[in-house]
Amino acid sequence: MRKKMKKWMFLSITLLSILVLTACGSKADKSSKKQLLLATNSGKATEQFIALQEIAETYNSQQDKVEVEVSFLNDYEPTMKTKMAANDLPDLFFTHGWSLTRYSEYLEPLESEKWVDKISPFVKDRITSKDGKIYVLPLDISLGGIMFNEKILADLNIDWHSIKTWNDFIDVCEIVKKSGKTPIALGGTKDSWSIANYMDFVLPTFLVTNEKENYGVELLDGSFDWENIEPFYNHFTELYDKGYFNDDVQEGTNQDAIDSFAANEVAFRFDISSFIKEVNRISPDLGVGFMPIPTMSKEDEPITITGEGIAIGAWKDSENKKEAVEFLDYLSQPENINKVAASDVFPTGLVGDGYQSDLGSLTPYIDEAEKYRAFGYFDRDYLPSGMWDTMINVGEGIINKTSDKKDVIRIFQADYDKLIKQ
Repeated sequence: MRKKMKKWMFLSITLLSILVLTACGSKADKSSKKQLLLATNSGKATEQFIALQEIAETYNSQQDKVEVEVSFLNDYEPTMKTKMAANDLPDLFFTHGWSLTRYSEYLEPLESEKWVDKISPFVKDRITSKDGKIYVLPLDISLGGIMFNEKILADLNIDWHSIKTWNDFIDVCEIVKKSGKTPIALGGTKDSWSIANYMDFVLPTFLVTNEKENYGVELLDGSFDWENIEPFYNHFTELYDKGYFNDDVQEGTNQDAIDSFAANEVAFRFDISSFIKEVNRISPDLGVGFMPIPTMSKEDEPITITGEGIAIGAWKDSENKKEAVEFLDYLSQPENINKVAASDVFPTGLVGDGYQSDLGSLTPYIDEAEKYRAFGYFDRDYLPSGMWDTMINVGEGIINKTSDKKDVIRIFQADYDKLIKQ
């Protein structure tokens, strides 16, 4: 009996030792993994953040030596500027439209990666430097134009293909207004970024899309004379003075604009394709279309606005640079690209077999949009960093009638002259 007891105790101690050693080994394995940080500006509750987190969790479960953490950085731009100044950046991070002009010197060049040949033509020019460098993997594309209410246009016998110039657009707005509907929904001065967004989409058609009257070089070299913005100012104030914007544009919010569109009260909204997601949450059956942005002259052609949606780069000085680039390769797989693009309702950043984003009723319109010229967001491509705030301030001044044409020109010129030197 005593021998059996000793044998049982020996087996128990041995088993306990194995369990303890195994547990310790598991902790050691996890702590020995290289920790990669992916910094985002998407909040933790957003569909984009959740999609990326799920992808990272799947990746981590397949790895013995690497663990990727998706982390939301509050006050993203100021935080990243501080990190750039200290040259202490995350292993991987969102470039939010600025992979070339703001972040390229901190990013690992990626043009030799196998997925580069699959980058969508919608965005490839936007993320390729003059010397052919590419610094980010574009998971999806921020595609902008004019979202329209299919029913309102159909009821008024308006074919969006006929709207090629701003004069055409104004004629249609008058028809819409006379029908009792609101032509254009803008977020008001409580969400004045919506007004700046309108400028971002429309200013190219006044300043850079027409080759016969193109100020692109001057805008970039610092010699642009902001007196040349007068035609845009006249256009915007004409729309406002004729009552083509929503009645609450002075005090309303962006959500008010979404609500009124979803309630079948508004014909047009200048926005990105993800706008349909917001509308369909309220009115799932409302038909939403997408059309390009008109231009000033019949000699010119309508355009779309394209740029980085979710685009991720790898910090070139990271101790984990090799592993970071390997994770980008994993992200480039169709199931991961599709998952992220679907969370935004954006077209996929890579194209070809297996790449497909669910764009709902926008699908045929987005397919057609490929034939139009694509221009980048105006502030990203042609203005010095910081002038997004200028557009917000100017937009508020116009809407509130506190800034006239001379004020608008003066404010733009002063901020441009100051910021282009920084």
